[in-house]
Amino acid sequence: MTNTALDSLLKTDFEQNQVLWNNLQFHSHNTHHLGALAFLGASDQQLKDIYTNTIRKYAEKYEPSPHEITDENWRNSLGDRRFCMAYRDFFNKKLPTQGDWKGEFFKLLLDDKDGLPLIDASLSGLLHPIIHISYAIDLNSRPVACEALTMTAVCVGSIYKLPAKLEPPANGIKGALRVMKEIRSEDYAPTLDEPAQFDSVLKNESLLLAYYNEWQMPANIEKAVEELFDMSVYIYGATHKPDQIDFDFGLLHLLTGMNAIRTLQPYLDEKTVKRLLCCFFYLSLVMYISQRQPKINEHLINDYQIEEGKRNWEYVVDRTLHTKLATEVHCVKVIRTLKDAEAKYGSKDGFYLKTAIKSVDNINVDKPWNYYKSHEPWIGMSDADRELNIKH
Repeated sequence: MTNTALDSLLKTDFEQNQVLWNNLQFHSHNTHHLGALAFLGASDQQLKDIYTNTIRKYAEKYEPSPHEITDENWRNSLGDRRFCMAYRDFFNKKLPTQGDWKGEFFKLLLDDKDGLPLIDASLSGLLHPIIHISYAIDLNSRPVACEALTMTAVCVGSIYKLPAKLEPPANGIKGALRVMKEIRSEDYAPTLDEPAQFDSVLKNESLLLAYYNEWQMPANIEKAVEELFDMSVYIYGATHKPDQIDFDFGLLHLLTGMNAIRTLQPYLDEKTVKRLLCCFFYLSLVMYISQRQPKINEHLINDYQIEEGKRNWEYVVDRTLHTKLATEVHCVKVIRTLKDAEAKYGSKDGFYLKTAIKSVDNINVDKPWNYYKSHEPWIGMSDADRELNIKH
């Protein structure tokens, strides 16, 4: 992969396709897909082929916005998804084409003169905005940065004010994973008939705060990031039935979303990172409960048995890039996330590698996929045939 080929595809997508599609319901993953493939070592030709044959199917051309976005009115239309083009054009003018675009990028994200910095909305939309922000930095791409700002702006929603409201838990005595595991055993935890009731769970503020305040947030910000990241790995890879390996479509976003926070942490002040971490943990509670509190069995990762010849990242990357898995954006992002985590945090007795091998060996590449109509190869939606190890 050369930067020229990747940058050309990113530029084309930025110019042609808006950040939301399918009646403005779905977030564009095009940048994430190209970036993750590139970081795993995909060739120029593979990037072009997958972009042409797969990625472009999940995109829509820009539609005119109701009016122009300017310095004077740019906060007035936050959360209005009809303004994808107008915000794209506005941020494209704001970020310098020469020199340090990152300075202006973070200035726009962190400006809190109205009390609510835009970055507080980055955990909206199933964490897609903050994932996009992290890819802008990882790819060192100004067009992706404009997209990230646009996606964050149009996805402002009900949780925008949440980071400002949450204080770090003051008297918690439990680790994040322990809090999650104990939710399942509580008699007063809600029992849902079906998954994906995110908004109804979010309204139960007293219950969520009770769980949230049990967490003992590490004083060391690096340790807090690592703890929540590892929690997200277990929620992704250790919640299936012991005899039936599956991965939840919603819960995997906790893993890739927390990876985005991990990536951005060096670029942000500690106060901002704490706000993001607190909000992430709170939203993790919402997601976990809304997906019916699947049992977290750490041994399903820790004791996962792997054939000797597979116990390496070369196997994982080869299987990801040279099977149909390469065309599934969430799979590629998960594998890239886990590989980067081991580079950052070390082997941990193969914790991240085992999860990656488990993923590439069990995600179904044979069954025809009709993505966004059928959620194969993921489960967790109300129409799924299978389910995680949930409590009935």
